[in-house]
Amino acid sequence: MVTLSKSLAKIRSQKILVAGDIVLDRYTVGNSQRISPEAPVPVILVEREECKAGGAANVALNLRAMGMQPTLLGRIGNDTAGNQLLAILQNEGVDTSAIVRDNSPTPIKTRIIAGAQQLLRIDQETPSPLQPEIEKNILKKIPQLLEETALVAISDYAKGFLSQPLLHTLLQAAKQHHIISISDPKGNDFSKYNGSTILKPNASETLQAAHVSNLEEAANKILATTDIETLLVTRSENGISLFYRDGRQEDYPVLSKEIRDVTGAGDTVLAILSAACASQIPLSDAIPLANIAATCAIERIGCARISLYDIANHLIQHNPYGKVWTKSSFQHLQHIFAEEPLLFIRIPKTTTLHSDQLMKLTQITENHPEKKAIAYVEGTLEDPTLLTMLASLQSLQLIVHDHQQNFEPQSDHHLVVAL
Repeated sequence: MVTLSKSLAKIRSQKILVAGDIVLDRYTVGNSQRISPEAPVPVILVEREECKAGGAANVALNLRAMGMQPTLLGRIGNDTAGNQLLAILQNEGVDTSAIVRDNSPTPIKTRIIAGAQQLLRIDQETPSPLQPEIEKNILKKIPQLLEETALVAISDYAKGFLSQPLLHTLLQAAKQHHIISISDPKGNDFSKYNGSTILKPNASETLQAAHVSNLEEAANKILATTDIETLLVTRSENGISLFYRDGRQEDYPVLSKEIRDVTGAGDTVLAILSAACASQIPLSDAIPLANIAATCAIERIGCARISLYDIANHLIQHNPYGKVWTKSSFQHLQHIFAEEPLLFIRIPKTTTLHSDQLMKLTQITENHPEKKAIAYVEGTLEDPTLLTMLASLQSLQLIVHDHQQNFEPQSDHHLVVAL
């Protein structure tokens, strides 16, 4: 966990070009307590309706939530759905200058949800190729779009935007300029993504593309017949497997969690892989971080935006050594926590905590319910069970032990209170 914390801390804001199909996700959320008398289907009493950006736009929003600078290259229609998507993206700070509009309708996915269960999905789409003049203009702009770009992320949803000429020109230009590219493919022809640094299909897509039933055999066949450096296969509850051209295979298990909704989980994985690889973090660390991000995403309903803070918080909660961290370990994550409302409770060097001090500590946390409480224990401890006792308090998210007694607040968002 400490190694992953160090890698997570190395992620820095980078310019990333996201190219792919843009989709509007609509959610109709309500509850169901009876079956319709007209047909054997549930009746949904609508509580709310909302719209979110899906497809490649969801990748861009996840990157934005992770502190990146995404530019989105895609297509929307001259319709209300297109206007809604532009407003969502611009409001979140995504660069939409490379988005084109034509007369094809913006793809819409409407999900009907009762409680935490998706009952039905309605798709409204007419996949169509790019108009020749629009495609020509995009191809001319590719060199400009790649200026100062650290990575290219391809998010293909087979809606027609990612034409063969566009994919070829973009991926080959990225390769020529030594820019990392990660492609999330669609369909059985993976040769469309030749030039990709990393190809990221799921297991079923991999088997279908290779026309075999064994994943290892499929991966080797794909790598032998395409110009792709590395094959990264997402395997749902089995985690992620990485296949190299020299025959090596690395498997990365995922934590077993309750799955509420897998919508957008693949977009989240693509986003964190892009953020990590753009920051020169090796795949051996980037993939476990992607597994954590996916775990966070499937615990939420709909397309979720996972931030570096969400991943850091997961690392804290699942630290094999518990909630107790050394100052050096915590320092790796401090810049990620800089914008979060934290309450630091300074505990001076002591041998024990009396009942009145514990009551005061509890009162401090109750007085600031909007902040996450962290106990900051200073000095060398004669009795290490003090840390164990503090870790047992549910009101404390984390216990940081600093042997040197030189704590300084890192952000105006942090409140420091002495016990």
